[in-house]
Amino acid sequence: MNNPPQIDRAGEITIPLRSFIGSLYIPTFLIMVGYGMILPVIPLYARELGAAPALSGLVLAMRGIGNLVFDLPAGNLVSRIGEKKTMLAASACALLIATATGFSRSILLLALFTMALGAVHALWMLSVMSYLRRAIPQNRRGRGLSLVGGVFRTAVFLGPIAGGLIGRDLGLHFSYFAQALVTSAAFLLALFSGQPLPPPVAPRNLKPKLQQLSHTLVAHRRNLLTTGSVVMVLQLLRSGKWILFPLWGSFIGLDVAAIGFILGISSAADLILFYPAGSLMDRWGRKWAAIPCLALLSLSLLLVPLAQEFKALLLIALLTGLGNGLGSGLVMILGTDLAPDDSIGEFLGLWRLIGDLGTASGPLLIGLIAQAASLSLAPLIPGALGFAAACFMAFGVQETLKRGKGH
Repeated sequence: MNNPPQIDRAGEITIPLRSFIGSLYIPTFLIMVGYGMILPVIPLYARELGAAPALSGLVLAMRGIGNLVFDLPAGNLVSRIGEKKTMLAASACALLIATATGFSRSILLLALFTMALGAVHALWMLSVMSYLRRAIPQNRRGRGLSLVGGVFRTAVFLGPIAGGLIGRDLGLHFSYFAQALVTSAAFLLALFSGQPLPPPVAPRNLKPKLQQLSHTLVAHRRNLLTTGSVVMVLQLLRSGKWILFPLWGSFIGLDVAAIGFILGISSAADLILFYPAGSLMDRWGRKWAAIPCLALLSLSLLLVPLAQEFKALLLIALLTGLGNGLGSGLVMILGTDLAPDDSIGEFLGLWRLIGDLGTASGPLLIGLIAQAASLSLAPLIPGALGFAAACFMAFGVQETLKRGKGH
């Protein structure tokens, strides 16, 4: 049975978290399982089609570029047509794109379809963020959004393992057909879900798209530049592992199933901390999770070139997962903390644009360094940036948790 929306003392619409299980969390889980299936496959599929390491990095980076291209239109679309319609559009498009990718046999098509999948991923995640931004007060937002992060990590634990096994036994392109199958289940569940979405906090006359975006950018430029720069580096580190671990694993002789297992176990380590991380951020503040998250991610990437066998790379992946788990939902939490009531979709579109600059930069930076110098030197610059971002977060960014207020 659905739990009806309630109004808190601040006039904010709130819905119990359990009400989102069928309408939001399970569809998100299915979307992310499919997404996770292809993460270890993309660079290896590119290599199978004849791409060099730098080009493989570029193909994987197209996922982030797709996010970049569509972040702002997606944010505006969420504001105009609502979250459920955008979720349905995103899942339907992901189903079609995954199927088409499975039939493609060229690097160009692989790159274009990877970019398109990144675009629909942006559409889905912006819908989820906007939905929960209006449904959960700030002092419970860490738990609500870290649960989204936990769902994401559970899916990305299972997805790479399944995708790696399917790619090994049936062929890399079959991982995309598997993605299409689970995405179709997400679409159907989202379509027939009976959970009502919360209406906007207050009616407003929407300005023209560019005018609304420019107003939001100027009015909130300080937060976008300061906290946003930390988020950009964090996303660079997170996406960097998806090119570094497969390329290094291949370099030391591991097959796609072993690499998928390593990435899946790394995501499993995230799960240990996702709910404690949300509670920590609600109780003590966002910085208490962000700083160690950045530091551990940076350290783990710097350790990758020391791994010469499966077990060593697996241990480093576990460290990566623990560091990443401390930041479960962090980007979404920071963005929803800072998002203004009168332009939630537009602000979150800008916010994701900044983070996705980092997502797109990570694989591309590592691939270029590997091509120009060597793969063992590729983690040095991302690692240094990560430690610098941890210091800036500690001393140059204001805490976004407002104590003593529900919103």
